[in-house]
Amino acid sequence: MTEVEKEKRQAYNAEANYILKKLALFNFNKRRITGLPQSSYRRAILSKPTRGINDNWFKILTVLGGTLVLGFVILGVVLMWGMPSLKDLKNLRIVQSTVIYDREDNELYSIYGDENRTYVSLGQVSPFLPKAFVAVEDKDFYEHWGFDPVSILRAFLANLRNQTLQQGGSTITQQLARNIFLSPRKSIIRKLKEVILALRLERQYSKAEILELYLNQIPFGSNAYGVQQAALTFFGKQASELNLVQSAVIASLPKAPTYYSPYGQNLRKLMGYCRLADTKEEEGALIFQKGELNFKLIAKDKIWLRVKIDGKDTREFFLQKGEERDLKITDSLEFLLGNLKLEILINNLPTRAVTQRTFEINRQSFKDWLINPLLFKEGLVEGECKDYSDPNYVPGRKDLVLRQMLEEKYITEEEFSQAWRAGRELVFSRNRENIQAPHFVFYVKKILEERYGEELVEKGGLKVRTTLDLRLQKIAEETIANKADFNLANYDANNEALVSVDVQTGEILAMVGSRDYFNDEIEGKVNLVLSKRQPGSSFKPFVYATAFLHGTLSPGSILWDVPTKIGPDEPQNFDEDFLGPLTVRRALDYSRNLPAAKTYFLAGREESILDFMDSIGIKDLREFKNRINEGLPPEKQYNYGWPLALGAGEMTPLRMTEGYAVFASGGLYRAFTPLLEVRDSEGNLLEKYLPEKNTGKRVLDERVAYLINNILADDTARPESWNVSLRLPGRTSAVKTGTSSKRLSKEVNLPLDGWVIGYTPEVITTVWAGNTDGKPMKKGSSGFAVVTHIWHDFMVKALQDRAEVPFVIPEGVVWREVSSLSGKLVSSETPRQFRVNELFASYAVPTEFDDAFSLVKIDKRNRLLANEKCPPGAVEEIPVLKAQSEDPNFPEWVEGIKKWVAEHPEFFQSKRILGALPEEESPLCQNAVLPGQLSLILISPAVFGGVVVGNLEVVPQINSSNGVNKVVYFLDDKLKDTQTTAPYIGQLRIPSRFVVGSSHTIKAVLYDQNFYQTEASMVVKIVAQDNTPPVVKLAHYTSGADFYLGEEVDLLAEARDFQSQIAKVTFSLDGTLIKTLTERPFETRLWLDPQLFSEGTHLLTLEAWDEAGNPSKDEVSLNFIIPLPIHSDEKLVLLSPVTGTNVRLGEVLAVKVFIAQDVLAQTKEIKLIVQATGEGELPIVWQEFTPAEIKSEYLNFFVYPDKIGLFKVYMELEQLNGEKLISATNLIAVK
Repeated sequence: MTEVEKEKRQAYNAEANYILKKLALFNFNKRRITGLPQSSYRRAILSKPTRGINDNWFKILTVLGGTLVLGFVILGVVLMWGMPSLKDLKNLRIVQSTVIYDREDNELYSIYGDENRTYVSLGQVSPFLPKAFVAVEDKDFYEHWGFDPVSILRAFLANLRNQTLQQGGSTITQQLARNIFLSPRKSIIRKLKEVILALRLERQYSKAEILELYLNQIPFGSNAYGVQQAALTFFGKQASELNLVQSAVIASLPKAPTYYSPYGQNLRKLMGYCRLADTKEEEGALIFQKGELNFKLIAKDKIWLRVKIDGKDTREFFLQKGEERDLKITDSLEFLLGNLKLEILINNLPTRAVTQRTFEINRQSFKDWLINPLLFKEGLVEGECKDYSDPNYVPGRKDLVLRQMLEEKYITEEEFSQAWRAGRELVFSRNRENIQAPHFVFYVKKILEERYGEELVEKGGLKVRTTLDLRLQKIAEETIANKADFNLANYDANNEALVSVDVQTGEILAMVGSRDYFNDEIEGKVNLVLSKRQPGSSFKPFVYATAFLHGTLSPGSILWDVPTKIGPDEPQNFDEDFLGPLTVRRALDYSRNLPAAKTYFLAGREESILDFMDSIGIKDLREFKNRINEGLPPEKQYNYGWPLALGAGEMTPLRMTEGYAVFASGGLYRAFTPLLEVRDSEGNLLEKYLPEKNTGKRVLDERVAYLINNILADDTARPESWNVSLRLPGRTSAVKTGTSSKRLSKEVNLPLDGWVIGYTPEVITTVWAGNTDGKPMKKGSSGFAVVTHIWHDFMVKALQDRAEVPFVIPEGVVWREVSSLSGKLVSSETPRQFRVNELFASYAVPTEFDDAFSLVKIDKRNRLLANEKCPPGAVEEIPVLKAQSEDPNFPEWVEGIKKWVAEHPEFFQSKRILGALPEEESPLCQNAVLPGQLSLILISPAVFGGVVVGNLEVVPQINSSNGVNKVVYFLDDKLKDTQTTAPYIGQLRIPSRFVVGSSHTIKAVLYDQNFYQTEASMVVKIVAQDNTPPVVKLAHYTSGADFYLGEEVDLLAEARDFQSQIAKVTFSLDGTLIKTLTERPFETRLWLDPQLFSEGTHLLTLEAWDEAGNPSKDEVSLNFIIPLPIHSDEKLVLLSPVTGTNVRLGEVLAVKVFIAQDVLAQTKEIKLIVQATGEGELPIVWQEFTPAEIKSEYLNFFVYPDKIGLFKVYMELEQLNGEKLISATNLIAVK
């Protein structure tokens, strides 16, 4: 026999001797048989013997019991062989749940296998709990040695009488032994083993240790094992926080966990209830009292409700997810719901699911809504009892526990009464899995199982502290919940996911894998943070970074966003438009597809991009390609091709976040971790994450990382409207969106996945939206539309307590001025509007000069080639673009550039360049137009006159047979003003630095329509004060002019000042102010209303003031007459100017028109049209009106002719029916 075997035999003999001694010498006294206290026992033996029990019978029972015990002892010694060792009992059989905590030690979830258990010591439970269990399960626990022979004998006789094995008479120690070591099958052999193990437990462990093991071992139903998990499951609190009545309820459950379950149909049997008076309980259908029904409305998601209580009280409100609202009714409750995300409890009883948006629940129908109608039949809606002694009160098992505690003097009468009253209002936690951040929790569980094995994770009681920030997690969940209905209604997107990570440590701070983990309709348990989806444009930064690394592109390089054939394909942009030449910065920020497709080739194609992804630690794309190509010949192998640049390779949001984190950290790779610390059930450290040791591995040139960060953070390089969702106020943040799509047919291509990935140097967050099952979203949806508002709102709150941290500019990043049409260093021919400052990595600074332009002389009147015959003023030297392919290996790309340039001349005209060299000379220069009559005189201020500091008007007198293009004004050869409309009055500002007495030159240059020019100048002196009054007169009309009552008259004041400028002009009629004007033109319209004005002579007064306050006045007498009738056939008459009218260029021309009232009512638009008499001349609209602007049949207004010559003048009316009415034509001369 070996030494080990000898030790085992000795231990066996010692335990056998101990058990034999305890059983053989057991004191079978009468007190133990009767179960009475010692004092009661003494009274009993002194009184008259009771009928049926005497000393002889007692002796017989003692002998019989002793014989039975002796037999059990012999059998027990035999059974001991092969029984398990009790050494280190805690580790032997007590299965413990692994508990997952957030970073602040808030519990997220307990992981368990078949038994959900968290071990706690006696010191970690409510003091009521051990007392409750001892009182109801084993009141002699502190006196016996492991089993109670009297209880066993009593149970044996009861079973013998009933011919069953229902009663066991087990002590707490026996129950512990049975739960740990033995099968649940009942038998005499099992009972003997139970007794033997109980004795062994009592020998090896103290009562406190046994009770602690027992409280942590026993089942309570609802998959809760041990008092800690029971407390969390049924009351949502720690075992240490349980009050007296809650402790009594917990102690009630092990007797029959399923039968007494708070969530089952025997709740009354557990809690007790109050019968209604005069009601027979056995009939099973208590009368419902005429009281209130209590409704609890619980939002399973954000929901809008309108309810009508008892047919009269209408209420309307929103409930957020998880929010509750209590309502009381006596008759009915009518519902109108925004969606079906509502749970209803009636008197705390669960009801069936809501299946329609409008319905009613009333007193007659409410019981039909209950999930289990038996709950109603058993009288859950009940009467009122004043206390435990009320004759209508039916005690429950929890009351039995409380009575036992009272009898054993563990509690007082007052405590008993208080606990009973508390029990009447006790509320249990909702029977839903207690879990926070479920997707994150199960992500952690999978990692733990990979490292430690499934058995240890589910049964080993690990304590796992994670990186999760519960505050950020709740913000993420709430933000997604708040946008969920909007996304579903507007974009047909039924799900969202979010992951947020600390850039500097790699710690996962928040993870929402689905908008609702418990919603099976959207496959809510799928963790979309870990699901592969096409990232769309959010993949583009990796492609550009590859090109940056190789030096083939930089942020200032030019890529043409134009239709381009790539093999048989022609990539499209999301907006089906093309923007032409873009810098890489704008191409990436605007998320253009064509430039990205070209970058695929400039970056070295597929293998180069996959190599880059591998180098930064993201090998998913390579692994997928290798997996599906395994064993295939080269000609049949799969390649991503250029669509890789547009995000055709599937990636999980977590991996995309990991890749972007390389940019955010300046080129360092840090593996993400959800774990901070893992300890075993005894508190021994298994692993600990040390952020200070995870300094990161250099995987990308920090200059390249910074270039990407700088582009994605540049909110000036993308449309301003995007910044509402992409810009974080007061912070530097980089962000990129993405949208993948699914082509359903040649014509139909619908969006599939929406992405946004944005970061600061501290926190990076990715948001995805779409449909879990891969169904497309609505047409027009995009990553920008469906997820950026979620990202923005989350990041603002997540960063609110953090200081602003900018991206660090590394050494070797430099600024250079380059051409925005070639990306090369500017040359002398680079137009100023195409010169930009841009960032470069020092190894990729351009050395070549801009060659995108050549200079050519053109006729700016028609942008054709100029020659020596062109007027000098019409000739302009302008840059002309030289189209070039971005990649010499693809010269055919230039064809797309040339085509786009030809189709978009306005793009280049607005930038004062030519997209292509003109192919012909200007015909205006081949047949030169002579200057003709062209002169300019400055009539105000006076030559050598005095002017004051401040505003000054310069009034010209113009004579130009070829019309006027513009008049340009200079003060001491510095350009001050340009006027392009009559009367071409220059507006100058005399600066305060000019001293009194100094002389200065005013020059005006007149350009006619053929760009011939002439000029005039004058010298003025600065004076201290303006004492010269202005000049003012009524234009066109003189005293005695006739006007028809009822017509509208345009009145124009010609006013000028020689030393400053006009400040104000007023019009008065017969002493009544009509109008005050402070800006040119000093023109007003007066309606000669026959109700206000009489026939006869009226005085019109014009007054003008210059800026010094000097006044001037002009008075004109006007005759108001009754108009002669117009011939009835004439509906539109041009009354003036009449044929033969002469007017000087730049002067006003008065126009008077008659429009019949019936015609005016049907008129849409009124135009005054002039047409030069030369061959091929086109009509020009001089003035136009709408009928709403006209109050009379007679219309007067002024125009300024701007060209010398003979002109045909007529009126044209476009009527509502589309027909046109044209007046007779008059011929005038402009000189």
